[in-house]
Amino acid sequence: MMRLLQSRATLSVTTATATATKSNLITVKDVGSSKAFIRWRHHGKVIAIRREDQSVWERRAPFGPSHVQKLVKQGVKVIVQPSNRRAYPMQVYLHSGATVQEDISEASVIFGVKQVPVDSLIPGKTYCFFSHTIKAQESNMPLLDAVLEKNIRLIDYERIVDERGYRQVAFGKYAGVAGMVNILHGVGLRLLALGHHTPFMHIGPAHNYRNSSMARQAIRDCGYEISLGMMPKSIGPLTVVFTGSGNVSQGAQEVFQELPIEYVPPEMLRKVAEHGSQNKLYGCEVSRTDHLERREGGGFDAREYDEFPERYISTFSSKIAPYASVIINGIYWAVGSPKLISIPDAKIYCDPQILLGCPPVKVVQRCLIACWLSVTSQLIRADPLSS
Repeated sequence: MMRLLQSRATLSVTTATATATKSNLITVKDVGSSKAFIRWRHHGKVIAIRREDQSVWERRAPFGPSHVQKLVKQGVKVIVQPSNRRAYPMQVYLHSGATVQEDISEASVIFGVKQVPVDSLIPGKTYCFFSHTIKAQESNMPLLDAVLEKNIRLIDYERIVDERGYRQVAFGKYAGVAGMVNILHGVGLRLLALGHHTPFMHIGPAHNYRNSSMARQAIRDCGYEISLGMMPKSIGPLTVVFTGSGNVSQGAQEVFQELPIEYVPPEMLRKVAEHGSQNKLYGCEVSRTDHLERREGGGFDAREYDEFPERYISTFSSKIAPYASVIINGIYWAVGSPKLISIPDAKIYCDPQILLGCPPVKVVQRCLIACWLSVTSQLIRADPLSS
């Protein structure tokens, strides 16, 4: 026992001396013997990729293995927190030069995709992720409070902009592609819940397909059945409205174009919704000029709107939404901008309607790809029949 105590005392002194003289010595573990296990600190920059735990469906990563390989070659140590849910296998990260371990406290900068649980935040670190707090989203205020309390520097991807204020980290076309596949799958489930079996039932969720080509083929097969007149007559014509014209909207419309479709301008939406063909779908891309008006009268001025959005109101809920079966919102909402659809509007559109040639609920699906739902269209709580 005396020898063990002496050994531990010697180990303690050795640790203190080594820590004082060598900045790269960070831990000494005594496992009940005089032998010490020493771990060395990396001399250069150290970053970490944390495990995503905000949703069981979250498989994304802030860096892929190819990015990690480039960083390692530049002398950066990359720690990857283990996750079997991540789209990239752990072995690929290892082969790229990453260090795979649970403890990421050595990193000075920790990267993620979605929000970090409050209990997982490490004090004094720099974090990079989508926090969903910059619009004062109520559900994430505890996260922001914890960031302040723990003296954390938060770099929100949403606020990385250039000198003109344009975002540098944003969704690409594939967000629209994957989102649209899920939307069409959801349309099938929604119509089934309303009592209609349709060709959309044969489209699966995006994660069921190995690649986008397989998903597109399933959508083309669905479109073939629609063109043959296999949609129930009780549904009536289906109209799909896209807001925005950026990457997300472009990707979504690429997938939409695998179906038999016809594009119409907003002013024709009502006509095709009431008297259109059921052998195809109708698409409508809505821009800002189609639904934004000055509160005090007058047309739309893009420069004025960008500087003073509070001067404008949206007529989307009265001119466009009543004639849309599917609304795909692909725009970025900024604080102070008009909302497309309010909760009172949504309740009106989601009340059962017994109309000849229409589903019991006219608005079949409201879908969001590019922005925070609660502040853009405020629909999620308004429809108890949502799938």
